[in-house]
Amino acid sequence: MDTVFEIPSVGEFDEEAAERAPLAGFHLGDGGPDDSRETWFLIRSWSRELRLYQNLARHLGDDRRIVTIAPPRGTRKEDFPRTVERWRDFCLERLRPQLGSNPRVLLGGWSFGGVLALEMGRQLEKDGTPVALVTMLDTRLPKAHPTEQRIARSLPHALANHATRFFETPSEGRGEYLRERLAWQFYHARRKAGEWNAARRNQPAPVYQRPDGRTSEPRDVTEMTPLQKALWVAYLKYQPRECTVPVAQFWCDDSCLHTGDASLGWARYLRGPFVSLPIPGGHLTMFDDPHAEALAQTLGERLASLV
Repeated sequence: MDTVFEIPSVGEFDEEAAERAPLAGFHLGDGGPDDSRETWFLIRSWSRELRLYQNLARHLGDDRRIVTIAPPRGTRKEDFPRTVERWRDFCLERLRPQLGSNPRVLLGGWSFGGVLALEMGRQLEKDGTPVALVTMLDTRLPKAHPTEQRIARSLPHALANHATRFFETPSEGRGEYLRERLAWQFYHARRKAGEWNAARRNQPAPVYQRPDGRTSEPRDVTEMTPLQKALWVAYLKYQPRECTVPVAQFWCDDSCLHTGDASLGWARYLRGPFVSLPIPGGHLTMFDDPHAEALAQTLGERLASLV
């Protein structure tokens, strides 16, 4: 059984060593027979998540142990799972030895980690292991977009929109409108081509002059790591299915607006107990203070209600 790398909930720690460990956790205690606290297992799908969870653990307190399961490591694409199902099995291999005599399992994950936690919960339930709750921390259903956004991105809609604006423009300004639109199209095409070439050569992205006179912000187009590639491949291949495990979705405003509903696209697939709870901050700032304290309070209340 893998040893859990313990991280203090406050202060510095050896981040590189913690990232290399298959399991890392907070508030572990001595794990003796008198330690009756439940363990909340969090699935990490990205690097550098431990700093985020450290701040959350600090606000949650030591009422329960927190153990995080690390993503796969390696240097080749063959070292990484390319589907959610294989990634799920990878995490379950590390989870099962840790369950011990736990009467039920608490799972969770942020972003894509929530997808993995849900699929792990489904498999555990199928195998006869009770799952108390899957906590999805701002986890959007992969590829979930409201119908209005899909329509707005379509070519016919864009052409109709520009035609409307063209004919609403006074006749003396229509030539300038066309020149402006063509300038922006040329700028976007040139920038995308430059970024593609920079990424292919693993070089910094070039900077371009925009039609409005401002300078474009340089984008990070360096080649993705094998872990990032594996995550995106699994994300794009994912096919959601109905699930009966209890789920709590904690969502930020930007994700709710993006998907068009407070379940972040999951409602049609969740057939068990389900609750949707708003939290402050954004997808990338929810673990920062002061948002982390509010998240910990909402999360702690939900976990306490399971007793």
